[in-house]
Amino acid sequence: MKRQPTKYFYISIYTILTITFSALIVYLIFNFSNIWGAISKFISIINPILIGFAIAYLINPVVNFFEKKVFSFKKAKKDKARVRRFCSVFTAYVLVLVILAALLWIIIPQVIDSVDIFVGNLSSYQRALEKWASSLPDASSKYYGIVQKFVSVLDEFVDMAVKYVTELVPKAFVLIKDVSVIIVNLILSIFVSIYMISRKEHLLAQSKKLICAFFNTKWIQRISDFMGLLDDSVGGFIKGKIIDSAIIGVLCYVVMTILRLDYSMLISVIVGITNVIPFFGPFIGAIPSAFILLMVNPNEVIPFLIAILLIQQLDGNFIGPKILGGSMGLSAFWILVAIVIMSGLFGFAGMIIGVPIFSVAYVLVERLVDKKLANKKMPVEIEEYFHDIPEPETETTEVKKD
Repeated sequence: MKRQPTKYFYISIYTILTITFSALIVYLIFNFSNIWGAISKFISIINPILIGFAIAYLINPVVNFFEKKVFSFKKAKKDKARVRRFCSVFTAYVLVLVILAALLWIIIPQVIDSVDIFVGNLSSYQRALEKWASSLPDASSKYYGIVQKFVSVLDEFVDMAVKYVTELVPKAFVLIKDVSVIIVNLILSIFVSIYMISRKEHLLAQSKKLICAFFNTKWIQRISDFMGLLDDSVGGFIKGKIIDSAIIGVLCYVVMTILRLDYSMLISVIVGITNVIPFFGPFIGAIPSAFILLMVNPNEVIPFLIAILLIQQLDGNFIGPKILGGSMGLSAFWILVAIVIMSGLFGFAGMIIGVPIFSVAYVLVERLVDKKLANKKMPVEIEEYFHDIPEPETETTEVKKD
């Protein structure tokens, strides 16, 4: 007769597993830098695939539009379906590349000219700013020390900028090499994205087959719901934020042109790019832009800041909600936490995707908490927990009198 395991056997197994898990945690803590370095290296290797997936994800709605509205043949036979997909993918990529090329052809020369003029006139801007600062409070004023400190900081910044620009020349070959690697990876990513869009049904079917092979029915439904939530939150946010930032950049350029402010194209590009960052984007873009105008013409700073404030109010109250479909459901505190953590891990990209990813995590945790509370028959409304801890709901039954 086969002997059944005793309780000491299970205690031993649990003890071994606990010690192993604890040792693994300790190892991860003391070797986090090496492990994270390996993860970062792996991500850099598969970077073209990740970028290709991002390009395919963003351009897929354009392909769908051409496939359903423009090249919609009545009889969708197999051969005609392939032709329709090829025509849709080809047209979508050509259209997007033409639009990007036209924008770059318009924007880049003006930005380069603005940077060239700005760098070339740094010394004159410094002298003009010092002259402007000296005309403010005199030595007897209590604000004199603050102004002098500000001017000294500006002097250090100008010296650092000139030194940085002069050191760029010896590093030109390294810069060219880095740019070449970026261009090669970008071309590879475009080909990857084309393949993904062309074979998207097949790739999606493979993913579903893989999930169904390793998970039960309950987990399959959970994974499906999670992917839908991820698509609505992260994908919808990124697509909408790109459109919103493009509108803000154009609007900033129009307003600065009307006000006849200097470096309108350069500053509008800065404002448009930084606007992609949730919550802090307007401040990140406005501060260096105002600093540029302060060195060029201090009288232009106040009109610029007022214009940016009005544009951001318009974006926050009208343009953004219309495009993004409302807020991400996170308070200012959690937005700050998301940006700090994700930017520290993934840099600029983390600042963009941090808020929607935290929004997904917030929704999942909220659902789990509400489910646990419902099982305990406790209220799920947050208002119920502002004061004392509420008591679980008790089932009451009415006794009918005869």
